[in-house]
Amino acid sequence: MIYSLPPDAEAPSAAAFTDLREYIEHKIGMTIEEIKADSPERFRVIEEEAVRDIVVMSEITGEDRTLRLLPGTLDNPNASGCWEAGSTKKISIYSYGFSK
Repeated sequence: MIYSLPPDAEAPSAAAFTDLREYIEHKIGMTIEEIKADSPERFRVIEEEAVRDIVVMSEITGEDRTLRLLPGTLDNPNASGCWEAGSTKKISIYSYGFSK
């Protein structure tokens, strides 16, 4: 299920909650804006890998997970396909707004 949240909304309370922005920035050591300025194509690959990491983490831990996406993640077919392709755990998606 996909929910849309305004950018300033509080994160939903959940034991297994991941904010994609925070996850990527921690993993890469750069802000999203710095990564995009360096290479938008590289950012899309990093975004896809991060979503895949989070889905796999959910599978390994056996926990349902809530994931807050970045604007545009749903428009990245490689990233959005990660949670649609065979995950046995429930992944609830929160977005900072999207166009679909």
